Amino acid sequence: MLHHLKTGKVERPFHVGFRAHVPFEQWKLKFFAEKVNVEGGMDPADAGVEVILKMAFYGFIAGYRKEGREVDFTVDDIESWIDEDMTLVFDIQRIWGESTPKEPEQGKTKPQKRGQKKP
Repeated sequence: MLHHLKTGKVERPFHVGFRAHVPFEQWKLKFFAEKVNVEGGMDPADAGVEVILKMAFYGFIAGYRKEGREVDFTVDDIESWIDEDMTLVFDIQRIWGESTPKEPEQGKTKPQKRGQKKP
């Protein structure tokens, strides 16, 4: 689902779908692998700022692509937007949380469509 988040005086498209998840997950794996190798381990909570920035970056990139717009911002711009309004962090986290696919519970099947015969 495409969202529009207010950044300063401008509303910008923000979308968390496959195009945002793939590069974010690739970055996350590399980021934590490097932290473990270089620093001897790291609590994921300590990486909060970098993770939020990447979530924001990939979400805005995907939103711009979805609307066919050319990207006109950098990570530094996103930091400025967050500095101006910290509630942007909560919006980004909420949208990512709502957009992240959930695994189906074990043993549960999809509901049958109306009129479908039972196996």
